[in-house]
Amino acid sequence: MRVTMQNQADLIAWAEPRMGVEKDMMPSETVALGVMNDAGGIEAVICFNAFYSTYASLHVASNGGRRWLSRKVLALVFGYAFTHLNLTRLNFLVPHHNIPVQVLALKVGLRIEGVARCGANDGSDGVLFGMLASECPWLPKRVKESKNG
Repeated sequence: MRVTMQNQADLIAWAEPRMGVEKDMMPSETVALGVMNDAGGIEAVICFNAFYSTYASLHVASNGGRRWLSRKVLALVFGYAFTHLNLTRLNFLVPHHNIPVQVLALKVGLRIEGVARCGANDGSDGVLFGMLASECPWLPKRVKESKNG
């Protein structure tokens, strides 16, 4: 598996229907990371948008499999958000009825923070998850200064 940012329009077009978003309706500032298999096929697309000064929204679309979900990919995705973009927070909204994705969110370290009434793309309530850079288990351990200098 490899992660790419090439062909943004193609990655976003692949992700939209899998996220329940109408064609060409992802915000223009959306940045996509594609997880590609060895044959060049798309396994998953992770999108970031709704950028504000220190945070953004996270969206995930996959082909239904989980082979793409490796420690390496998670380190690249969260490293991109928290190190490259220098964000301090990610928001992730999941329809309340999508239990498998909620479980996945918890397993990768996101925390439940609340409910967005009628907030999901399908009009249902959404469960709001969040992750802070300081809590991210996928970033390299940061060296902390000792009190002795």
